Amino acid sequence: MIDIEYDDLTTSRTHTLNILVSSARNISNADDYGDMLGALRLTELAAHQARIAIIREARAAGNEWEDVAAALGCSAQQARAHFG
Repeated sequence: MIDIEYDDLTTSRTHTLNILVSSARNISNADDYGDMLGALRLTELAAHQARIAIIREARAAGNEWEDVAAALGCSAQQARAHFG
């Protein structure tokens, strides 16, 4: 059961990172500044979703909140409150 859930988390991370890369490419391919800003906003949202997916995967792999917090540059309490 845990392996299946972990595999699902890995798939989720991969999917969100692919969306992030795709939306970042859309910024440079945009024809005008409005389109660039719209693509940038989508990229920011995709980055947030990727961050959540990576944190969930890290926690499922046994990483402590202290490890996650150190990578994020915040306290474990802040990381847990925001992403837990």
